[in-house]
Amino acid sequence: MITRETENLEEDETMNIKVNQISEKSDRISPIVAYFSSGYDPCSENQKSDDRVTVYKLKDTSKKRLQVVVSPQGSTVEFVGSNCTGEQATRQICMYTLGVLDKETQTLKILPIAHNKDEKKRALYLGDDHEALKVLDEKLNEEYVKKKALDENKISTIARNIPPYDASATKPSKAYPIEQIIAKGEWEFLQDIYLLLQQETGVAATNAYPLFVQHRLYRLRDMKDEAKKLRVCCALSLLTHFVKYKDMNSMVGFDSAKDHWFPDIIRQKCKSLFKDHESDKIYIDKINLLIRYVLVLSLHVDNFKTDPEDIAKDLRVSKLDVRKQFVNLGCKFERDKTVLLATLPVPLEFPQVMRKRRR
Repeated sequence: MITRETENLEEDETMNIKVNQISEKSDRISPIVAYFSSGYDPCSENQKSDDRVTVYKLKDTSKKRLQVVVSPQGSTVEFVGSNCTGEQATRQICMYTLGVLDKETQTLKILPIAHNKDEKKRALYLGDDHEALKVLDEKLNEEYVKKKALDENKISTIARNIPPYDASATKPSKAYPIEQIIAKGEWEFLQDIYLLLQQETGVAATNAYPLFVQHRLYRLRDMKDEAKKLRVCCALSLLTHFVKYKDMNSMVGFDSAKDHWFPDIIRQKCKSLFKDHESDKIYIDKINLLIRYVLVLSLHVDNFKTDPEDIAKDLRVSKLDVRKQFVNLGCKFERDKTVLLATLPVPLEFPQVMRKRRR
């Protein structure tokens, strides 16, 4: 209860108030606010003496649950409201309908509204509603086409042994979507290079990174678009982890990776992508997949026109082998003065898979 101790206060005067908090007791309950969805007005002048609005309280005092029951005189419907669950109509006698008026055709469609919102159940009883059946059939066909396209893309991805792709993409950045290479929960664990660039001496302290990364940090430091800079830095960080993971599982590059730290989420990603479930070895097909992931990341970093020389050294493979891997990803090569650059034209065109004839 709030009481005012002074009266006729001026606008610039201070008002002192006294606040008393009244707690609920066993012989009374707090005020109740009730909502009557049916349009029933308990305060109406037309209200009859036989109309009842009853409040019930749970006997268990540890659970403050209330129910309001409204029984209008002459009606077979009792509306029940609760402070612990949603509203409902007892015995489900009350039915609602929705009217949709089409002014052009001057038709009024009356549609039922399910009280329990069970649309799936209603779909089983469409009966002779041909229009509804047609719409449902179109939606099912649409979902089937989408699922079929996804399944075909997944099968093709596995068959070609390459990262997830969209062969019909009209932009190189969409051909191998970075969102399907770096998962949503992985970005925050790939910001080491971005944070390194914020330091004054950060660029100099990069000997632990692959050559491909080292030769691109100066260009990144001058980038004005921070969002793009962060995205490229994360791609470089994942590229580094993939290169180090290959070295860690190789006799040739093991020493360069023995002190490399992998975030747990990235280590698990590497295992799931490149290791056989029944062995700790990385077989040749998984090595090729790892290399192709690295090459796709290098394309994203270099805006889909990259010199393969640095990445070939980091992966410890010949430039000729790297060029073959780029071609398997749908890349073409173009000469810029004395440098042969890998580019990614769209839509993607893959080389035909040659199969050996059985003798």
